[in-house]
Amino acid sequence: MTTNSINGGIENPTRSKKWLWIGLSFFLFLVVLLFLFWKRPEPSYAGKPISEWFEDAVKENGATRSTSPAMHAFEQMGSDAIPFLIRQIHNQSATNNNGHIIVTLELLGRIGSIQRWKTEVGEPSAKPSIALAIPDIKAALKSPIESTRTFAAQAAWFIGPPAAATIPDLIKLVGDSQDGTAIQGLGMMGVLASNAVPSLIDIAMDDSSRERRPAIVSLGEIGEPARLAAPALTSLLANTNEALRVAATRSLAEIGFRPDEAVPTLTVMKQGTNDWLADLATLALWNRNHQDSKLQAELVTVLHNDKRGWLLSSL
Repeated sequence: MTTNSINGGIENPTRSKKWLWIGLSFFLFLVVLLFLFWKRPEPSYAGKPISEWFEDAVKENGATRSTSPAMHAFEQMGSDAIPFLIRQIHNQSATNNNGHIIVTLELLGRIGSIQRWKTEVGEPSAKPSIALAIPDIKAALKSPIESTRTFAAQAAWFIGPPAAATIPDLIKLVGDSQDGTAIQGLGMMGVLASNAVPSLIDIAMDDSSRERRPAIVSLGEIGEPARLAAPALTSLLANTNEALRVAATRSLAEIGFRPDEAVPTLTVMKQGTNDWLADLATLALWNRNHQDSKLQAELVTVLHNDKRGWLLSSL
């Protein structure tokens, strides 16, 4: 056997292996390229792609957008629209297009509220979760543009507990500017927003603040963790502003803790001519003593009439 034959027998497998690796590498390169550039079909509604619905939403007046055909389309596309909207935030942030960012945040908030509601009624979606958008909403809460921060706070408010990661940002926004939307957003987070209680108490007791009532309401929505607010809320029961007085009574009922100092005022309210306020006072007093059969019977009566909605939400 010649030397060439021996060399050939040794080199051929090596050469074949080399070409095999080159072929595999090229194939993997093509797969990656296709993955990067493959354009998934856009979600659509009524035969119209999401990109066109988005442009319609941008053109809508802000005051009418919530009831516009474009908003309805996004509600129907629901979770399928989330990846598109996230891309919009990234694209528009790069060009500082604040108008488009505001619309995107509004749409995300609406879709997130629908997702939350479906989860609460036992119909969670297996499609893209609104949780994917939370990092971008958090970033928008730090925007130097006030309107962007407000709409980001609104999105967190609508989304509720699934947006709990935004709570520190909402608390900072409340501390910096008493943003009313952020205040309501903290209330929607419920017990998760317990760290916000001191800031909300400060606003509730600030005579010069225009956001006193939202702060009082949010304290009630936070519930038992807001017990620290009970003395402040009790002091508001005698306020001359009826809206503040009603909000404070309801929040005391929702917190479930009644200082002794509140009892005389609540008793007077219970006997007053304002039925709603009287029922709130009854609930507040019953929360102080669940063994009181008379108060319990009065609440049961309210639950059987056509005005029971507010009571159910406060229980």
